[in-house]
Amino acid sequence: MYIDRLQPTDAEDDTMGGRMSLARDAVKLSIEAAARSLGITPDIWASWENDRAAPAAGNLETIADTLEVSLAWLLRGHGAGPTWPVANDNAQQPS
Repeated sequence: MYIDRLQPTDAEDDTMGGRMSLARDAVKLSIEAAARSLGITPDIWASWENDRAAPAAGNLETIADTLEVSLAWLLRGHGAGPTWPVANDNAQQPS
C-alpha cells in the first residue's frame, strides 16, 4: 500500500467519547499516554471515551491539543478533525 495523502474524518454523528477514541487512534496514542497528558488515570480517560463520564470544561482544550483536533471537532464533529492515511489508487504497484 502506498500513502501519499491524508483523508479527513467527519464524525458529527458520533459522541464526544467516540470522537476522542477515533482521534486518539489517529495519532497513535495509547489510553495511558493520553491520560498522562492530562495528569489523570487511564480509567478516567476510558470512562470519557466510553461515554460513562464527561471531561470537565477546563480539560477540553488540552484534550483537543493532545489529540491534534480542533475544539469544535471534539465537541460537535465539525472542524479540523483527525486525518488518516489512505492508499493512493493511482500509485504504481511493485512488479
